[in-house]
Amino acid sequence: MFPDGSHLAEPGNDELADKLGLSRVTSEPMYDLITIATTNFEQVADRTGDIVAFLQGYSNTWDELAGHTPAAQHHIDDIGYTAAVLAALSPLVGYNTSRVAVTGLSNGALMVETLGCRLASKIRLIVPVEGELASAVSPSCAPSRPINVLEIHGTADPSIPYNGGVFIGVGGAVSVLSARATVARWAHLGPLRDRARHHAGPWNHADSLCPLPLWRLGNPSYHRRRRARLGVQYR
Repeated sequence: MFPDGSHLAEPGNDELADKLGLSRVTSEPMYDLITIATTNFEQVADRTGDIVAFLQGYSNTWDELAGHTPAAQHHIDDIGYTAAVLAALSPLVGYNTSRVAVTGLSNGALMVETLGCRLASKIRLIVPVEGELASAVSPSCAPSRPINVLEIHGTADPSIPYNGGVFIGVGGAVSVLSARATVARWAHLGPLRDRARHHAGPWNHADSLCPLPLWRLGNPSYHRRRRARLGVQYR
Protein backbone atom coordinates (compact mmCIF):
# COMPACT_ATOMS: atom_id res chain seq x y z
CA MET A 1 0.00 0.00 0.00
CA PHE A 2 1.31 3.45 -0.89
CA PRO A 3 1.59 6.25 1.69
CA ASP A 4 -2.03 7.44 1.57
CA GLY A 5 -3.65 4.10 0.74
CA SER A 6 -5.18 5.48 -2.44
CA HIS A 7 -7.04 4.02 -5.37
CA LEU A 8 -5.39 4.05 -8.78
CA ALA A 9 -7.17 3.60 -12.10
CA GLU A 10 -5.48 2.97 -15.44
CA PRO A 11 -7.46 2.62 -18.68
CA GLY A 12 -7.49 -0.77 -20.32
CA ASN A 13 -6.13 -2.61 -17.26
CA ASP A 14 -8.71 -3.25 -14.55
CA GLU A 15 -6.32 -5.42 -12.51
CA LEU A 16 -3.56 -2.82 -12.23
CA ALA A 17 -4.71 -1.41 -8.90
CA ASP A 18 -4.66 -4.89 -7.37
CA LYS A 19 -1.18 -5.52 -8.75
CA LEU A 20 0.02 -2.26 -7.24
CA GLY A 21 -1.51 -3.13 -3.87
CA LEU A 22 -3.68 -0.01 -3.75
CA SER A 23 -6.94 0.09 -1.81
CA ARG A 24 -9.60 2.57 -0.72
CA VAL A 25 -9.56 3.98 2.78
CA THR A 26 -12.47 6.40 2.72
CA SER A 27 -16.21 6.35 2.04
CA GLU A 28 -16.12 9.87 0.54
CA PRO A 29 -16.72 10.38 -3.20
CA MET A 30 -13.40 9.54 -4.79
CA TYR A 31 -11.97 12.37 -6.87
CA ASP A 32 -9.97 9.98 -9.03
CA LEU A 33 -13.21 8.36 -10.17
CA ILE A 34 -14.86 11.76 -10.58
CA THR A 35 -11.96 12.80 -12.82
CA ILE A 36 -12.41 9.66 -14.90
CA ALA A 37 -16.11 10.45 -15.29
CA THR A 38 -15.74 14.15 -16.11
CA THR A 39 -12.76 14.13 -18.49
CA ASN A 40 -11.96 12.32 -21.73
CA PHE A 41 -8.52 11.21 -20.57
CA GLU A 42 -9.43 7.53 -20.84
CA GLN A 43 -10.87 7.91 -24.32
CA VAL A 44 -7.84 9.81 -25.56
CA ALA A 45 -5.48 7.28 -23.99
CA ASP A 46 -7.35 4.42 -25.63
CA ARG A 47 -7.05 6.17 -28.98
CA THR A 48 -3.40 7.20 -28.72
CA GLY A 49 -2.03 4.24 -26.79
CA ASP A 50 -0.85 6.42 -23.93
CA ILE A 51 -1.19 5.40 -20.29
CA VAL A 52 -3.17 7.52 -17.84
CA ALA A 53 -3.24 7.03 -14.09
CA PHE A 54 -5.79 8.71 -11.80
CA LEU A 55 -4.33 9.17 -8.33
CA GLN A 56 -6.46 9.69 -5.23
CA GLY A 57 -5.40 12.03 -2.45
CA TYR A 58 -6.07 11.57 1.24
CA SER A 59 -9.63 12.81 1.95
CA ASN A 60 -9.63 14.24 -1.58
CA THR A 61 -6.70 16.56 -0.81
CA TRP A 62 -2.96 16.75 -1.37
CA ASP A 63 -0.14 17.98 0.81
CA GLU A 64 1.33 20.57 -1.55
CA LEU A 65 3.64 21.89 1.22
CA ALA A 66 1.77 25.18 1.38
CA GLY A 67 -1.46 24.78 3.32
CA HIS A 68 -3.32 22.87 5.99
CA THR A 69 -5.26 20.24 4.05
CA PRO A 70 -6.22 16.93 5.69
CA ALA A 71 -3.32 15.38 3.77
CA ALA A 72 -0.93 17.94 5.27
CA GLN A 73 -2.36 17.53 8.76
CA HIS A 74 -1.82 13.78 8.53
CA HIS A 75 1.73 14.26 7.19
CA ILE A 76 1.07 12.47 3.92
CA ASP A 77 4.12 12.39 1.65
CA ASP A 78 2.41 13.01 -1.67
CA ILE A 79 5.69 13.70 -3.44
CA GLY A 80 6.95 10.30 -2.35
CA TYR A 81 3.57 8.78 -3.22
CA THR A 82 3.73 10.10 -6.78
CA ALA A 83 7.30 8.89 -7.22
CA ALA A 84 6.34 5.47 -5.86
CA VAL A 85 3.43 5.13 -8.29
CA LEU A 86 5.66 6.07 -11.24
CA ALA A 87 8.23 3.52 -10.13
CA ALA A 88 5.64 0.78 -9.63
CA LEU A 89 4.01 1.39 -13.01
CA SER A 90 7.22 1.03 -15.00
CA PRO A 91 7.71 -2.75 -14.79
CA LEU A 92 3.97 -3.38 -15.18
CA VAL A 93 3.15 -1.37 -18.28
CA GLY A 94 6.50 -0.26 -19.66
CA TYR A 95 5.66 3.41 -20.23
CA ASN A 96 8.06 5.94 -21.73
CA THR A 97 9.62 7.51 -18.64
CA SER A 98 10.80 10.53 -20.65
CA ARG A 99 7.22 11.56 -21.52
CA VAL A 100 5.48 11.82 -18.14
CA ALA A 101 2.93 14.62 -17.73
CA VAL A 102 0.96 15.44 -14.58
CA THR A 103 -2.12 17.62 -14.23
CA GLY A 104 -4.36 18.68 -11.37
CA LEU A 105 -7.21 21.06 -10.53
CA SER A 106 -7.31 23.57 -7.65
CA ASN A 107 -5.48 21.97 -4.70
CA GLY A 108 -4.33 19.40 -7.24
CA ALA A 109 -2.91 22.21 -9.36
CA LEU A 110 -0.83 23.48 -6.42
CA MET A 111 0.34 19.90 -5.92
CA VAL A 112 1.34 19.66 -9.58
CA GLU A 113 3.36 22.88 -9.24
CA THR A 114 5.17 21.39 -6.24
CA LEU A 115 5.83 18.17 -8.14
CA GLY A 116 7.43 20.24 -10.88
CA CYS A 117 9.79 21.69 -8.29
CA ARG A 118 10.61 18.40 -6.55
CA LEU A 119 10.21 15.63 -9.17
CA ALA A 120 11.50 17.22 -12.37
CA SER A 121 13.80 14.23 -12.87
CA LYS A 122 10.73 12.04 -13.37
CA ILE A 123 8.26 14.50 -14.96
CA ARG A 124 8.49 16.24 -18.33
CA LEU A 125 5.32 18.39 -18.30
CA ILE A 126 3.06 19.87 -15.63
CA VAL A 127 -0.41 21.25 -16.38
CA PRO A 128 -1.83 23.04 -13.33
CA VAL A 129 -5.47 24.09 -13.79
CA GLU A 130 -6.94 26.81 -11.55
CA GLY A 131 -4.00 26.88 -9.16
CA GLU A 132 -0.66 28.68 -9.17
CA LEU A 133 2.74 28.19 -7.55
CA ALA A 134 2.41 28.52 -3.79
CA SER A 135 4.28 31.42 -2.18
CA ALA A 136 5.73 29.03 0.40
CA VAL A 137 7.07 26.71 -2.31
CA SER A 138 8.40 29.24 -4.84
CA PRO A 139 11.60 30.36 -3.02
CA SER A 140 12.93 26.80 -2.70
CA CYS A 141 11.70 25.59 -6.09
CA ALA A 142 14.75 24.15 -7.82
CA PRO A 143 13.87 21.62 -10.52
CA SER A 144 16.74 19.28 -11.29
CA ARG A 145 16.26 19.83 -15.04
CA PRO A 146 14.19 22.09 -17.31
CA ILE A 147 10.49 21.23 -17.26
CA ASN A 148 7.61 22.11 -19.58
CA VAL A 149 4.71 24.03 -18.05
CA LEU A 150 1.20 24.79 -19.31
CA GLU A 151 -0.57 27.06 -16.81
CA ILE A 152 -4.38 27.30 -17.19
CA HIS A 153 -6.41 29.73 -15.08
CA GLY A 154 -9.71 31.62 -15.20
CA THR A 155 -9.55 35.36 -14.68
CA ALA A 156 -12.74 35.29 -12.60
CA ASP A 157 -11.92 32.24 -10.50
CA PRO A 158 -13.72 32.91 -7.17
CA SER A 159 -11.67 30.37 -5.23
CA ILE A 160 -8.01 30.75 -6.18
CA PRO A 161 -7.42 34.28 -7.50
CA TYR A 162 -5.92 34.77 -10.95
CA ASN A 163 -3.92 37.71 -9.60
CA GLY A 164 -2.58 35.71 -6.69
CA GLY A 165 -2.64 36.46 -2.98
CA VAL A 166 -4.21 34.70 -0.03
CA PHE A 167 -7.28 32.49 -0.41
CA ILE A 168 -9.07 30.22 2.02
CA GLY A 169 -8.36 26.64 1.04
CA VAL A 170 -9.35 23.35 2.62
CA GLY A 171 -8.06 23.67 6.17
CA GLY A 172 -7.05 27.32 6.11
CA ALA A 173 -5.38 30.20 4.32
CA VAL A 174 -2.94 29.64 1.46
CA SER A 175 -0.88 32.21 -0.44
CA VAL A 176 -0.07 31.83 -4.14
CA LEU A 177 1.71 33.82 -6.82
CA SER A 178 -0.41 35.30 -9.58
CA ALA A 179 -0.85 33.27 -12.75
CA ARG A 180 1.50 35.61 -14.62
CA ALA A 181 4.06 35.58 -11.82
CA THR A 182 3.91 31.79 -11.74
CA VAL A 183 4.75 31.59 -15.44
CA ALA A 184 7.50 34.17 -14.96
CA ARG A 185 8.92 32.13 -12.09
CA TRP A 186 9.04 28.97 -14.18
CA ALA A 187 10.65 30.93 -17.00
CA HIS A 188 13.30 32.19 -14.58
CA LEU A 189 13.99 28.62 -13.48
CA GLY A 190 14.53 27.56 -17.10
CA PRO A 191 17.81 27.64 -19.03
CA LEU A 192 16.65 30.41 -21.39
CA ARG A 193 15.42 32.86 -18.77
CA ASP A 194 17.42 35.78 -20.18
CA ARG A 195 15.52 35.50 -23.46
CA ALA A 196 12.04 35.03 -22.04
CA ARG A 197 9.32 37.57 -22.65
CA HIS A 198 5.59 37.75 -22.09
CA HIS A 199 3.21 37.61 -24.99
CA ALA A 200 -0.49 38.37 -25.05
CA GLY A 201 -2.77 37.60 -27.93
CA PRO A 202 -5.27 35.14 -29.38
CA TRP A 203 -4.23 31.53 -29.05
CA ASN A 204 -3.35 29.80 -32.30
CA HIS A 205 -1.41 26.76 -33.42
CA ALA A 206 1.86 28.63 -33.75
CA ASP A 207 1.59 29.85 -30.16
CA SER A 208 1.47 26.26 -28.96
CA LEU A 209 5.21 26.04 -29.69
CA CYS A 210 5.81 28.32 -26.71
CA PRO A 211 7.39 26.13 -23.99
CA LEU A 212 5.85 27.97 -21.01
CA PRO A 213 2.35 29.14 -21.94
CA LEU A 214 -0.37 30.48 -19.70
CA TRP A 215 -3.91 30.02 -20.96
CA ARG A 216 -6.10 32.75 -19.49
CA LEU A 217 -9.71 31.64 -19.65
CA GLY A 218 -11.65 34.78 -20.40
CA ASN A 219 -14.11 36.81 -18.39
CA PRO A 220 -16.41 36.21 -16.62
CA SER A 221 -15.83 32.57 -15.65
CA TYR A 222 -13.20 29.93 -16.14
CA HIS A 223 -15.98 27.59 -17.27
CA ARG A 224 -16.26 29.49 -20.53
CA ARG A 225 -14.22 28.31 -23.49
CA ARG A 226 -13.26 31.63 -25.07
CA ARG A 227 -9.51 31.81 -24.52
CA ALA A 228 -6.74 34.32 -24.66
CA ARG A 229 -3.18 33.29 -24.10
CA LEU A 230 -0.46 34.85 -21.99
CA GLY A 231 2.86 33.18 -21.65
CA VAL A 232 6.55 33.07 -22.35
CA GLN A 233 8.16 32.79 -25.74
CA TYR A 234 11.76 31.87 -26.42
CA ARG A 235 13.63 33.05 -29.48
